[in-house]
Amino acid sequence: MRVVYLITFLLIAQVSFAQSQKKEKPEYPKEVALYNAKMYVAEHLIRNPADSFSYYRMVPLVEGKSAEMTTLYFQCPDKVMEGLLLGFFGDQMNEEGKRMRGSADFYYLPKDKALELLNKIEQIFEKQDDFLGDDKNENNVIFEYGDLTIVLYEGDGQTIRIFWNGFDSEWSYSDCKSTKKKLMKAME
Repeated sequence: MRVVYLITFLLIAQVSFAQSQKKEKPEYPKEVALYNAKMYVAEHLIRNPADSFSYYRMVPLVEGKSAEMTTLYFQCPDKVMEGLLLGFFGDQMNEEGKRMRGSADFYYLPKDKALELLNKIEQIFEKQDDFLGDDKNENNVIFEYGDLTIVLYEGDGQTIRIFWNGFDSEWSYSDCKSTKKKLMKAME
């Protein structure tokens, strides 16, 4: 009986220790974002009469290291739509100021707007490199893009925070650059 108790204790300790370790993989990998984005596209982007259909393509681009932002390429040729989906994941603040855990939502940027935003972020980081690097995490650049509020700063690296629809999502600049590169390739 002591052996059973000892084995049970060791298994519980092992599980507890494993759960307390920092996760290596983001909570919302690209595959989950792709799955959830299909509902967003069906409900918000493509609406068809009952006797017709549309076809579209989605390509997961980059899952953010912060697990709060994932990007996908979206194309629907018959609706002449092409662009970038920003996937927001994590806690979301509702209108009453209450935090809702495990929320997910998407923001669609048409191709030209997506490239404009990604280029603007890149230009600001290049032009404001000295200012942002002077006092890490203290100097910030803020701008609005549609309903997105974007803050750029240097903390543990060049960082982008995007505030939208109750989400406060962190995105690394390297993930942003990877998104732009993969978006360009997907649009070829």
